[in-house]
Amino acid sequence: MQTTHSDKTLPATSATTTGQGTGSDEQLKLQVSEDLKKKLAEFNDPKKGIKVMAMLMGIHEKTLKRLIDCENRPGYQTVFKIYRVLFHSQNDTQLLELVPNPIKEFLINHS
Repeated sequence: MQTTHSDKTLPATSATTTGQGTGSDEQLKLQVSEDLKKKLAEFNDPKKGIKVMAMLMGIHEKTLKRLIDCENRPGYQTVFKIYRVLFHSQNDTQLLELVPNPIKEFLINHS
């Protein structure tokens, strides 16, 4: 079972080193996690909240849990999926005006 634990920690470690800057990656992960936690707090049952949010965002539940726990760095498309739901906007130009700065910088730099 110990090998399973080390297998789980390796992808998270390699994900932080594959980005352009680990500081900006950490900032991105923390911002996404905070925003998802705020949305999740609107639900009485966190498990149901994750199910509903995953369905609305078009993201797998496990991925959403990992993003909330800061285990993964979200990709470009995933960030858009998340923030379209959080800000109730399908207009990506408008979305860039609404999102927090770390998210905006990530989306602009990766477009």
